[in-house]
Amino acid sequence: MKDFDKAAPLMREAVAFWAATVLAAVAAGAMGWWLHAVRAARLARASADSGAALLDSALASAPIAVGYVGRDLRLVRVNQAFARLAQRPAAAHRGRHLSEALPPPLFQPLAPALRRALDTGVPSLGVSLRLPSPDPASDRHFLADVYSVPDPRGERRWAGLTILDVTAEHRSAAERERLVEALRESEARFRALAESGVLGVVVAGPDRIYEANDAFLELVGYSRAEMHAGQLRWAALTTPEEAERHRATFAALLASGACPPFETEYIRRDWSVISVVIGAALTRREPVEWACFVMDVSERKLAQAERRETEERYRSLFDRNPTPMWVFDHETLRFLDVNQAAVDRYGWSREEFLGMTLRDIRPPSEREALEESFRGPSAGVGYAGRVRHWTRSGAMLEVDLTTQEVPFGGRRARLVLASDVTARVRAEQDVHKFVALVESAGDGIAMATLDGRIFYANAAARRLAGLPADAPPGGVPVLDLWDAESRQRLEWEVLPLVATGRVCGMEGRLRHGDAGEHTDVECSAFGIYDARGERVLAAGFVFRDLTERKRVEEHLRQAQRMEAIGRVAGGVAHEVNNMMTVILGFCTFLAEGLDEADQRARDVGQIARAAERAANVSRQLLAYSRRQLLQPSVLELNGLVTDMEPMIRRLMGEDRDCRMRLAPQLAWVRADRTQLEQVILNLTLNARDAMPTGGSFSIETDLVVLGAEYEHRHPGTSVRPGPYVRLTVTDSGRGIEPAVRAQIFEPFFTTKPVGEGTGLGLSTAYGIVKQSGGYIWVYSEPGLGAAFKVYLPQVEESGHRVAWVEAGTGTPRGLGETVLVVEDEELLRDFACRFLEGAGYRTLVARDGPEAIALLARRAGSVDLVLCDLVMPGMSGRDLAAQLTAADPGLPIVFTSGYTDDEIVRRGLLDPGAPFLQKPFSPDALARIVRDTLDATRARYSLRRVPLSTPPSARDARS
Repeated sequence: MKDFDKAAPLMREAVAFWAATVLAAVAAGAMGWWLHAVRAARLARASADSGAALLDSALASAPIAVGYVGRDLRLVRVNQAFARLAQRPAAAHRGRHLSEALPPPLFQPLAPALRRALDTGVPSLGVSLRLPSPDPASDRHFLADVYSVPDPRGERRWAGLTILDVTAEHRSAAERERLVEALRESEARFRALAESGVLGVVVAGPDRIYEANDAFLELVGYSRAEMHAGQLRWAALTTPEEAERHRATFAALLASGACPPFETEYIRRDWSVISVVIGAALTRREPVEWACFVMDVSERKLAQAERRETEERYRSLFDRNPTPMWVFDHETLRFLDVNQAAVDRYGWSREEFLGMTLRDIRPPSEREALEESFRGPSAGVGYAGRVRHWTRSGAMLEVDLTTQEVPFGGRRARLVLASDVTARVRAEQDVHKFVALVESAGDGIAMATLDGRIFYANAAARRLAGLPADAPPGGVPVLDLWDAESRQRLEWEVLPLVATGRVCGMEGRLRHGDAGEHTDVECSAFGIYDARGERVLAAGFVFRDLTERKRVEEHLRQAQRMEAIGRVAGGVAHEVNNMMTVILGFCTFLAEGLDEADQRARDVGQIARAAERAANVSRQLLAYSRRQLLQPSVLELNGLVTDMEPMIRRLMGEDRDCRMRLAPQLAWVRADRTQLEQVILNLTLNARDAMPTGGSFSIETDLVVLGAEYEHRHPGTSVRPGPYVRLTVTDSGRGIEPAVRAQIFEPFFTTKPVGEGTGLGLSTAYGIVKQSGGYIWVYSEPGLGAAFKVYLPQVEESGHRVAWVEAGTGTPRGLGETVLVVEDEELLRDFACRFLEGAGYRTLVARDGPEAIALLARRAGSVDLVLCDLVMPGMSGRDLAAQLTAADPGLPIVFTSGYTDDEIVRRGLLDPGAPFLQKPFSPDALARIVRDTLDATRARYSLRRVPLSTPPSARDARS
């Protein structure tokens, strides 16, 4: 930059010199250029100092932006115009890179030109630059010159550039060019208009028409020859009604030089009248001449009249249409017009409608679909679908929409016809519900013509009749669905009544298609009337499958038969138990007084054995009838089976393979231990008898869950859903015939020869399982063995493992305790008192509860134990026990019974854990339970005894 400052005076001198030389050469001409150049040089040297100052002043005030840059394109000097262009003071540009001083649109075209001038010395003149702006019309335009500036030694160390703003000239030239182009376009349009035949173009004077194009001549019906001959005059074209108006228009044309277009009528050459629009302008005033255009609007006026008529018809149709209609804006969805039907149906007034949009009558859930329907291209006339609309009262309407795009007041709009189909939709929904109900009905439903051809059948009917499930019946004769006997009855009895509208029913057998199988059904036939109920149109049939019902009825009859047998067996067992107790007791007394070698002792033994067998049969009858009194406890079934395994293997023998497959989980059930052992023993003995020559035998336990599926497989069985423990006893014996399976649990039913079985083993197991709240079922086929499955409800609590043990021996004796015997049966009272007295006890007797209460009241504190019958007339044993223990809480009571009716079993007349002795009982059993009960209470209460040396008198014992 310092070098540039030092070289500046020399540069100014050189510039002044060459400028003077050029000026002199121009002034003197080409002939003496050298002489004048020398003179000019002298003048330049003489005025070097003053020229330099003048050049600096001119550079600073020049309107052209001037700047100098070094090889690194950094500015070394700029004038004020450059500073204004770069929007910084001139001094601030010194040392600044040119790219920072100029906007990119100006710097980028200049950079290569500057480098070329610095490297080669070749200048770039007239570089066009454009500074864009947001509005293209406001862009600025520049012309730039770039040249090299050598130092005094001639080296190109700097480059100069000048930038001239030519925006105004550029815009003036562009505007001139635009105006010229617009004029050309206007002339072309006017020429095309004049030659197109659309407008009539006329040059005329006050009286006649001088020149006109073909369109005007064709419009008025004159030839060009007639026009040139002067026959085409204004007076001939003007109607009398328009004459005055034309004179006023001509005066206005002369006054203002132009008249705006107006509508009038012309008389054509053939005397017809046409409607035209005419406009004119003066072309010269002396002589007066003007040019005008004429446009035929007859068709437009006719179209306007037709449009007005159409609009009137549309308005009449729109307003009087009984179906709601409206017009809405396609962009804003705002209502533009509604008819009276829409006002009446929707409840809003016309003014309210015009302040609403389509969104206001659509539910919120459908507004997104409404917006989506307007995003795509709109169709013409067509069905727009079914939508839902709100009314002002909040009611919901089902509406079918038909739309058409129409212009309305310069807007893009759509006309909508909204048909209310709410009632039809609800009817269709009701029909669909009815059809779904009929199709899903469990009974078969069919309809047929009056001549007996089926035209509808639901799924159940097609399944029962074996018709294809995926095809309509197709006119299948209804008579072909039945077997021969049912067909005859249907044809001669049922169909004639149905044709008269009667309802009738029958039971018959349906043929299942081509399979030849038959299904027992109950059929109800009826006539189907028309809507007025005057004429029978078709026949209806309802089929109900009776297969399941008949099977359930058979099971019910079997259950009722077994229940009746059980009631009889229970009643018989009640009396037998009492008598067997007496017989066994007195047999004991007889045997005690006889020698073993005495023949009478052997006779007494035979009587006792027969009584024991009768008592055993009685117990089995009670078990079958579920009238024995159980003492349930929580048992672990696997342990019970394991403990009984040695005995089971002995019963089966060595020629039968015994296997135990027990569930790994502990299987807890609530049952009477003795009765559950009897079930297992009875099933084991039944399996042994089914395999007389040997085979395989197994007992399995597992955990299962029963529900509706089990109940469906065993009709007539009501299953409590839940977890169960299953005990399965399987044998490989000869199997069981179906007829035998139907009776296998009935008492006294047996397939064994006479004298080899009582027929009570399986019936006893059945009764015990049922009384324990479980189920028992047999699965067998002839020759394939049998499997008995016992289901007992599983319990969550745990109890104790049980062991199967045999009863002990020996008769315990009394220690002089006093026992009150309460029994309504005289023989039993005598037996009990005699035996207890012989066993070392004192006895008191009472025939019923009130007598026992009175006796204890007289002998308070003298009774050690009460032996009481559970079921007595007047007062039950439990009621008696309640009153006795209320007076003496420490008094032990032992209950006995030979028959436990529903009241005892189901209503719990015996408390759990109370001492109980089932009739018939042996003297040893009586002695044992009395001794055990007294010993159990000894630790808590002091027993009142009398010395054994004082024998009880019969009179005291029975007082």
